[in-house]
Amino acid sequence: MRKFSMRERSFLTILIGVNILVGCIGTSSEKNMTEVEEYPGVYLTNDMSTLPISTSGYDIYLIGEYHGQEEVHLLFIEYLKILHEKIGLRDVILEANQHAEEEANAYILGESEEFPEDLWNRPDRFDVLEKIRDVNEELPDREEIRVHLVDVDFPIPQLYAHIVELAEEIGAEGIDIPSLEEFEKWDESMMMELVEKLEKLTEKESTLNELKTVRASIQWYFERYTFSIREEVIARNIQYVLKELNNAPVLAL
Repeated sequence: MRKFSMRERSFLTILIGVNILVGCIGTSSEKNMTEVEEYPGVYLTNDMSTLPISTSGYDIYLIGEYHGQEEVHLLFIEYLKILHEKIGLRDVILEANQHAEEEANAYILGESEEFPEDLWNRPDRFDVLEKIRDVNEELPDREEIRVHLVDVDFPIPQLYAHIVELAEEIGAEGIDIPSLEEFEKWDESMMMELVEKLEKLTEKESTLNELKTVRASIQWYFERYTFSIREEVIARNIQYVLKELNNAPVLAL
């Protein structure tokens, strides 16, 4: 795998640092299986050290998954430990609704004992956050892992809660925010008009980025969950995270 120049990297949405599928990662006392390349790029092993993974030279390391597969989550956590040790990686990106990011970080940092309520609709993320929390318990305060959530907000109550929080952050006292019951009856144009009003009240880049996610979430909902909308939101939010971290390395699931 070749390395990209800084100029090339600046135009990339995602730079994949690992492209592997794992059939089994053992957690039992069985003797570790020798690495086997089933066919090009696909490996079967229960010994992390045998995998040809990248541990330097990239801004983002990406592991793909079939949602909820425990074996892939085990691989993800082991990779996280390796990257933390070798290059000081401290940031993780997850495909989960952006609105839950603050709660998710409070949970994995041990500041809250409650699993984020807004992520109960994503049970395949529970064990990932649980495992990151376990990793953080063994790390000094200044080396703890944090998560960045980059997906659309869904269902509607989560989208609504994100709007309410952003309105409070902006200080939009002059804007009439409906009740959730009323909001759920609105059409797309009414929701978009509310977002536009909030956008005009702030110049803060992070808030505007979150409002872009809200906009896309509304569009995604009314266009019956068009796949491309979500992918564009995730890619844009990943770009934003990389910019905010000033090219510090990130591991994404």
